[in-house]
Amino acid sequence: MSVFTRRLTPRHPLAKLAIAQIDRLALRQQDIIQTMGYQPKNVIQACDRLRHVLCSPTLGLDNSYYDFRFSSIEFLQTLFAVLQIPPVEYESAMAELQHELENRVKPPVYTLRAQITFDFTGSANNWLTRWGVNRFHYVELPDNFVHLNEYEQELAIQVATQAHYQQNYNNLPYDGVITGYVLKIEQGEEQAFKEFGLPSSASSL
Repeated sequence: MSVFTRRLTPRHPLAKLAIAQIDRLALRQQDIIQTMGYQPKNVIQACDRLRHVLCSPTLGLDNSYYDFRFSSIEFLQTLFAVLQIPPVEYESAMAELQHELENRVKPPVYTLRAQITFDFTGSANNWLTRWGVNRFHYVELPDNFVHLNEYEQELAIQVATQAHYQQNYNNLPYDGVITGYVLKIEQGEEQAFKEFGLPSSASSL
């Protein structure tokens, strides 16, 4: 094995096939990238993409890495052509992987917002004013929220709503009053909502 391929950890059979062919042809990663058509100024980024694809369980077909030269499928097709691997050896497995990715259940998207009533009377009753207060509705959730269990999510919501309330309850324009919070859960075409009251600390503020 070459210095390049020894550093790779293939996680898909097609990646193992590609790495074996790289060793058989004694190719360097720079040779592969340049033959694929990348310009010298883009070699470093393209080599990084090559390593990512060969170590990815999805071969990068989940669009986890991209550049402006090839789509994920075009990158693989061009790579296999450079490695002299005939389509009959990879097309079926690639199509199966694409099918799995297209039908994979995506994690839900969570959005937490504050329910706030504003007094938009008089000159404040216009779309620009209403647009301007949108930022007060947003409540930040931790980046790993989707990976938390139900109990941990409940705790994270308590922390987030408490921080939002303390920061904004007495600092809202147009006599704004926070009345509660709502968590929006989106999964595919489906949506669900879960309402929360004011944080326990609100009574002491």
